[in-house]
Amino acid sequence: MPSIEVFGATGALHDAIAGVPGDFDLRVAALESSPDALVVTGVTRSNARHLDALVPWLHARGVRRWTQRWPGPVAAGSGPSRLGLVVPRMLHAAVLATRTGLQVRLLGIPPCLLGPHRHLAGPPEPVDAPWRCGICPGESSCSGVPGSYGRWYHRDLELRDATQS
Repeated sequence: MPSIEVFGATGALHDAIAGVPGDFDLRVAALESSPDALVVTGVTRSNARHLDALVPWLHARGVRRWTQRWPGPVAAGSGPSRLGLVVPRMLHAAVLATRTGLQVRLLGIPPCLLGPHRHLAGPPEPVDAPWRCGICPGESSCSGVPGSYGRWYHRDLELRDATQS
């Protein structure tokens, strides 16, 4: 089955992230010609707060499967979107989507951050130069986060055991 990447429910948002004017219209046409396609959304700083708007948009087009992938595209000179900012928004949109009957998967998020929504985690994916927090009992089944995440945010407290000083 084909997959179609859609970054937002509007052409302005999608095209800004894709960096290609008119790309949204091409994706919509592809989706209309492939109703069984999997829609994949790379989550970025720019679209994280708009994920909820994608749910009714996907539902109105008869989409049955949606994957949110972190990290999404990263602009030159910037780091990936912070997990602490995007994971709650991804989870909220995922819960809304499951209520409409969409099958949802979350990729790239360490399972420990999903809490009671761990069942939404997709299969672990290989990560280039992964950085692992080293505190999680599930670390053996966790792919970690891209090494660039740890370098960009200097391994701050976001993924650190609260008992460590």
